[in-house]
Amino acid sequence: MMHRKAWDGPSPVPETFWKQEKAGKARDGGCLIALMDEILRLVSAHIVFAGFLFFIELVILIPEVREEAV
Repeated sequence: MMHRKAWDGPSPVPETFWKQEKAGKARDGGCLIALMDEILRLVSAHIVFAGFLFFIELVILIPEVREEAV
């Protein structure tokens, strides 16, 4: 039984998709759905990171600006 590490790096799905596309063997459904899943995963990670930065701005930076203005 194989055990995965916590993070093995980026998923090989897009690379596999492009290799199959170049070879003319890409199926209409399976690989495209896997590629869309990978894109959705990347977009959601960016949304979470943007939310984290927004939280830092609300908690740390805005109170400092208000103190300087007073």
